[in-house]
Amino acid sequence: MRVSYLGCLVAILVCSFDPGWGQEATASSVKVSGLLDIYYSQNLNRPPDRVNLYRGFDVEERAFALSLAELILDRQPSPLGFHVRLAAGKTTDVVHSAEPAGAEAVKHLMQAYGSYICGPQGRLTLDFGKFVTPHGAEVIETSDNWNYSRGLLFAWAIPYYHMGIRAKYRPSDRVTLGAYLVNGWNNVSENNKGKTVGLQTSWISGGRLTITHGWMGGPEQKDRSGNWRHLWDTLITYNANDSLIFAVNHDYATEKTDAGTVVWTGLAGYVRLGIRANKALTLRAEWFRDRDGFSTGTAQTLKELTLTYEHRPQKDLITRWEVRRDWSTNAVFTKGSGTSKGQTTFLVGAVVLF
Repeated sequence: MRVSYLGCLVAILVCSFDPGWGQEATASSVKVSGLLDIYYSQNLNRPPDRVNLYRGFDVEERAFALSLAELILDRQPSPLGFHVRLAAGKTTDVVHSAEPAGAEAVKHLMQAYGSYICGPQGRLTLDFGKFVTPHGAEVIETSDNWNYSRGLLFAWAIPYYHMGIRAKYRPSDRVTLGAYLVNGWNNVSENNKGKTVGLQTSWISGGRLTITHGWMGGPEQKDRSGNWRHLWDTLITYNANDSLIFAVNHDYATEKTDAGTVVWTGLAGYVRLGIRANKALTLRAEWFRDRDGFSTGTAQTLKELTLTYEHRPQKDLITRWEVRRDWSTNAVFTKGSGTSKGQTTFLVGAVVLF
């Protein structure tokens, strides 16, 4: 852990006090873009509260819902730059629900960080501020995923965002190394005296196979710095050809508590088939075990299978049609006035980019 702390600090000091490593500034303008994400879902269980249980963001049922609206300000570092995402919608509530400063404190600021490129040939990049997690196969914005709904691993195995410093170094075109020093999981405001550290490596082989593995560890409990949480995240992506892509994501996490060590783990598989330039099919299958009920609130094993059809009638308009089935080893899903071990949902979503 001390090595991770020192790695981040050394990188900052070197870039700060060695002018020869910095890159000469060039003219760089601020790029403005954004997105609007809406959806409508139908749950065959017809839950009275109209909530799709254990979902990431598509939680509202039998209603047109604004998932996310973002205004993005971006300046590529040369050597200094920044990235800001102003956000609104139900997604911002979900992402910031565990924020120690309060759910309303920073929910309209999805990301806000500065960047500094330095090092030999500009291979080292330092980011400082609030940024999304480096872990997992999926991200917050629908447009950058293959499915519309987020998977179990995204919702229950990994964090959404961090506040702190991250360093990325590219020793070659095929290898990227990363180090992180942050407050913790989903907290702009610190909830204890400790810090969370992380390491990550990504390797590309022949332009087709990419393997990324990361570890993150630190104290996450309020006012306690001794009980550490550890997360190991692995993502393997293989481009079979221009139309067919496979991906596998595995997460394993542990945390020491007063009652003992809790564990949650999961595996997700993806197959994406491009039908035409503007159409694609994606099949996702997941298995997630919350052995102690620490993540989901119930000791259970969850599974899900999702089929998504994507059509882009215009370059900046993404439509997705999706059917999904969720299962649990327990009867946790509301079904009418009773409960069920499964739920089936249908969803139509649209994302407008600008």
